[in-house]
Amino acid sequence: MSILSVNCMPLQGMRRIFMDIDDVSVDVPSALTLLEQIVSKLKAAGTLSDELAAELPSRSVYVIHVL
Repeated sequence: MSILSVNCMPLQGMRRIFMDIDDVSVDVPSALTLLEQIVSKLKAAGTLSDELAAELPSRSVYVIHVL
């Protein structure tokens, strides 16, 4: 078990959201778009660092092969 400081909690929370966004998108198809908007607003407000914003997952491209 690790202890997180108050300053680390938002950082870890954003990383967890970034890691889980694909699963969330199954139930909420617009989740990545909404997350992109939130990240943009947080960056503009100076609340989110450029380094953490760069960790935002890019849009996944799914290719279906038809046999």
